[in-house]
Amino acid sequence: MRVMTAGKSGPSALLIKDVLNKHGINFGMLWGPTSYKHPWCDYALDNDCFHNSHTENWWVNEGEYKWLKMLDKVSKCELSPIFATLPDVVGNWNATVEISSKYTTELRSRNIKPAIVMQDGASCESAATIDADVFFIGGTVKWKWSNIQMISKWCQKNQKYLHVGQVNGICKTERCIDLCVDSCDGSGLARFPNKMIPYTINAFSRSVQERFEFE
Repeated sequence: MRVMTAGKSGPSALLIKDVLNKHGINFGMLWGPTSYKHPWCDYALDNDCFHNSHTENWWVNEGEYKWLKMLDKVSKCELSPIFATLPDVVGNWNATVEISSKYTTELRSRNIKPAIVMQDGASCESAATIDADVFFIGGTVKWKWSNIQMISKWCQKNQKYLHVGQVNGICKTERCIDLCVDSCDGSGLARFPNKMIPYTINAFSRSVQERFEFE
């Protein structure tokens, strides 16, 4: 599983990458329109909808423009993103389907794999109706962790790439590892590297059996 973080560039992020790589952990960055840097490692693209969910009409007034501008920059880079999230509406699956379906061609035309952000009320069958290569589990905390096992099983059966957002802490990271999630992200590595780097290494170092016996 690849571990991603956001909000860091330069020496601090390079340090995180080097330490995790030495322990055999794949590292990547998750950049949005306001944090995007020229790619220097494996990365994926966010849409910043989550961080601006309380700003009325943010997507229409500025979000769409910034997202498309970022995509145009990325299309000129040699290193392509693993995926890019389609726009979504936090906690609202029906609204997410409606808005996401309008933008898949923007990503396809740039040879970028679209990721549909699954929100509360989503099913794998309904998410599959969107032309997306990646299932990105978003939504509220309760919904996400109540449905991650079901979604993971469906993705493995149907060979769909699975990413989980906002994964911070050893227990949540271990759960993603156990469920064979392809990648996850969390701000913890960038905000609290001294604490989160050891947590992340420990999550990968203990086997499922060791964790069961410890608990």
